[in-house]
Amino acid sequence: MDEVEKAKDKLANCWAEHEAEYTKELNRLDEAEQALHQRVKELNQEKNKALDNNRSTQDVSNEDLVEINAGGKIIVARRATLTQMKGTRLEALFSGRWDKRLQRDGKGRIFLDVNPICFQSIVDYLNELVISPPNYPCEPPHVESELKHILRHQLDLFRITDEITLFDNSKILSNIDDWGMIFKWLKEEESDGSVRLLYRASRDGFSHTTFRKKCSNLGPTLTIINDANGRVFGGYVDGSWSPNDDNTEIKSNKAFVFLICGDRGAVQHVKAKLRREEAAAFNRTGFGPCFGACEATAGNFPLSVAVDDKEVYLNASFFAANMTSSNVRELEVYQVNSKDHKSDKLHMPKQALEESRFTSAVNVAIAERWQKIYDAQSRISTMEDLFADEGEFIFAFAGGASKDVILLNVSGTQMATKRSSLQCCEESVLARQFDDSIWVSQGSQITISRWNNQQVMSWLATVDGVTEEMVESFRNHKISGSQLGALGKNGLEDLGVKQKGVLYLLLKEIKDHELNELNPVTFIEHSPYCFSKIIDFLRMKENHSNGLVDKEPEHPNVRTGEKGKFEKIVRYYFPGDSSSFILGYSH
Repeated sequence: MDEVEKAKDKLANCWAEHEAEYTKELNRLDEAEQALHQRVKELNQEKNKALDNNRSTQDVSNEDLVEINAGGKIIVARRATLTQMKGTRLEALFSGRWDKRLQRDGKGRIFLDVNPICFQSIVDYLNELVISPPNYPCEPPHVESELKHILRHQLDLFRITDEITLFDNSKILSNIDDWGMIFKWLKEEESDGSVRLLYRASRDGFSHTTFRKKCSNLGPTLTIINDANGRVFGGYVDGSWSPNDDNTEIKSNKAFVFLICGDRGAVQHVKAKLRREEAAAFNRTGFGPCFGACEATAGNFPLSVAVDDKEVYLNASFFAANMTSSNVRELEVYQVNSKDHKSDKLHMPKQALEESRFTSAVNVAIAERWQKIYDAQSRISTMEDLFADEGEFIFAFAGGASKDVILLNVSGTQMATKRSSLQCCEESVLARQFDDSIWVSQGSQITISRWNNQQVMSWLATVDGVTEEMVESFRNHKISGSQLGALGKNGLEDLGVKQKGVLYLLLKEIKDHELNELNPVTFIEHSPYCFSKIIDFLRMKENHSNGLVDKEPEHPNVRTGEKGKFEKIVRYYFPGDSSSFILGYSH
């Protein structure tokens, strides 16, 4: 019986150790979860603190009408419309959290130094998004071809590229769920980011040399193919295609092939990782995109495209059963600008992935809970990064004093920009013209504070309801412009303005003139079309210099009939070698 008792005690001790291990694991899970709750609490406290410190009114409502001066064009939208794309800089900008920090024009409207046509197209997209049912994506923002690079810049600037340009331009995929799945697969490889169309066979020609010319040495790319049987499939590689189809291999540990639609267009979302990291893709002679061995096939080429012959060769069971080739209807290749995935503050314990201490069901449940905690912390890290970024963005892009909003009358066309944008190139005439010490004097009219008594009399005569007696009183008291601004309600009444309607009309007119004095209008006697091209480039250059966008701005895209005039105006404002700042060349 002693042996039996020893065995019984041993079992009891083992069970106690087992329970202790289980309790210890639960405590670790609880502590990790509690740490996440604390991070969410602290993040919300920071957001509420920003809202309390920086909002312009006590109550911020989704129904607020927000007035925006977008590069000289006045745009009005509901706050809810402007903030519906959560997690973007655009949402942060109009959330109400930073209202006191936002730069405003002389009439108190939020000022954005952007191309107004492109920003209007974004607002139009947001307006349509409000009334569009789920799973039916809106047409992306659209502008004429010479402004497309500016629109892309704005989408990057406001961090809404992922939400919009994933669906931009594709002739193969228009369904939001299909693009969402591709984006999910890219995210699994830490390769998610904005995409840009490089090559479309129907537009650029079914030619492997054209594919090489347009897609080589550009880093990660996504290939999407639509064949004659209605299937949609493709592949991703994070290495660069070679400019030469020289049978070289492309190394990648993130590459995969995928299926979106099977036979007759049936939706089948399937992803297969490529097995051989050292040869994930090939620059095969005479071919376009070629991908290496994957999990679903023993062959070397599960997917390869003979672009010139409009033929795609398939060697993977999930692409098509018993079919080795098919005709290509359309082929698109996108550049993928991956996000910078920072290391997480919480790492899922290795043993959670290989848990074996408990019963099978308990092991699976523990691993699943660790995975959910890990996923949650990843989302929280993203929210923390976004909030940190939005404060920096507001300061660099949307902050500033009203006096630094420059109003321009360009041969009758109204424009507006920041003084810092005009000073982006220190060697330019614009930088000197709008220097701190002299730019106010560039106004096209005498400001109210400099009016003499006669000019005050002339102004009074234009205001409805002002009587001769009132004018005479102002003349007798020799009221100047600077005194006019100091009168206020009581002062006007003392001068004989007794009628309430006229009194408040005069107060409004005086205030309007004072606001105009804050932002005097500078007259520019040049082509509005050409000058706007200069302003657009300076805006984008300023954003890039401030680290708000990664990509260097493209030089102005000017239509053929205006190029000579444009170059002449550029050389006037940017003399000598400084003209290359705008033109990209000196001579």
